Parts: sequence; C-alpha cells; structure tokens
Amino acid sequence: NADALVELAHGGKPANLQITASVETVKGLAGATGGEMEFSLPLSSTSVQRMACDCSVMRVLLDQESVVVDVGRSRRVISGPARRALKARDGHCQWADCERPASRCDGHHLVHWINGGNTELSNLILLCHRHHWLVHEGGWQLIKTEDGRIMQIAPPHSWGGAGAAGGGAGPNQSRVGKFISSLPRSPMRWRSASPPRPDRPDS
Repeated sequence: NADALVELAHGGKPANLQITASVETVKGLAGATGGEMEFSLPLSSTSVQRMACDCSVMRVLLDQESVVVDVGRSRRVISGPARRALKARDGHCQWADCERPASRCDGHHLVHWINGGNTELSNLILLCHRHHWLVHEGGWQLIKTEDGRIMQIAPPHSWGGAGAAGGGAGPNQSRVGKFISSLPRSPMRWRSASPPRPDRPDS
C-alpha cells in the first residue's frame, strides 16, 4: 500500500531534495507563491512547512530581478546532538498507538521554528512520515500538556465527515477527507510517556 511505499522510500540513504520557497510561503501567508522543487508541481505552504521541520536551510538573497545577490551557509534545523537526544528520548513515533521506530521518523516542532519555536527537546517530538503529514497537510493539532503528554486534536471537518469550512472541496480534498474520516471519530487523543497498565484478570 501507499504507506509501505513511503516506508521503503525512507528506509535507505536519505534523499537530497532541494526546495526553494520564500519566507512568506514558509510562514503560510495568504497570497504567497508555492514552493518549487524539480519535477514537481508547486508545493503548498503546509507541505513546505512539513519539509522545513527537519531539514537543512540555506538563505538565498535575490534582487528585484531574481538575480542571486548572496548565498548563506547551509545549517541543520535539528543539529546532530539534538537529533540523537530526540531519538534516545522518544524511540518511536509519538502519535498515539504508533510504534514506528525512530529511523522511520522526522523531527517535528510543536511550535514551528518559522513562528519562533526553538529546537530544544521540549519543543520537539518524533513523528513517522504518515503522521507528520497528518499534522501539517491533514490539519491535526498537537499540544503538549504541562505533564508532558501529547494531546491530538482532529480537524473540525473530520468529526462529522463534512468538508472543510469556508468553501467547496479542492481536487484532492475528497480523497484526503475520506482518509481522515476513516480515523477514529474522537476529536482528542492522547500519547502518554507512561500509559496505564491494564488491570490483571481476577484469578
């Protein structure tokens, strides 16, 4: 299935994809142009934000005629030591009931760095590629509570299977809507570092 193909694609040597996007696109501002990638249609701001969660970033300054004026140095958003600490702490995807190993996961910023979020462990969790997509393109929200649990909030339009508020469905929305609607209907789910043990059966 599609998930298996994604897992196989990410299981070998990491791919080196170059995406060009403006700051406005990464911020998700209205009217911003889509991100650009070779042999691809324009990328939505949500797709660019997902890819920018765990990547190398390079600043390129252009003049009004799109001529390159200056190129900055490439740097990892999540550094090597931070990544090792994140994998050691989480071990696998932090979505409720998902056990995909750290090697198949991305680092996700609970508050995106483009919005001022830092890259400290308190603002990072591991998400597998499928659930990382659900958070960015799928509209799910992740909130970390004071006791360290991760609360998952479903997009409102998935609760009753209706389309997103504010207009008709786009070309891919029916497929995405059906996929999200197939998930559990509860608008909130939890991931706890220490899930309660089931009661022992009476002897």
